[in-house]
Amino acid sequence: MLKLWYTGFVVAAVTFIILAYIEWQIPGFVSQVFPLTYVLAVAVVCGLMSLLGSPIVRSVGKLHEVLAIGVGLVGAIALFHAGESFGAYRLVLALVMLVLPLSLLKAVQDVK
Repeated sequence: MLKLWYTGFVVAAVTFIILAYIEWQIPGFVSQVFPLTYVLAVAVVCGLMSLLGSPIVRSVGKLHEVLAIGVGLVGAIALFHAGESFGAYRLVLALVMLVLPLSLLKAVQDVK
């Protein structure tokens, strides 16, 4: 059942991203026919159910986690200082960069 929830999450998330991009490029193209919030709700529910159903296994050591947090911190500081072209989104992108290495480490750990 866990694989079914995970597959539903991946399919719904990719569908949402594609439909949101089309909606962004051509306003009203998707939203006049089908609301995107339904696809987002399905993606969130499937994602939460796949997280709740999976057993917690720790195969990554604390050193790897600290290293990932350090890389994220250095990347966030560099992006914040050098990202004047991003304007108001500079802070948001720095926060994403801060969380991204640890999230990728956790995702790779879950695939094993």
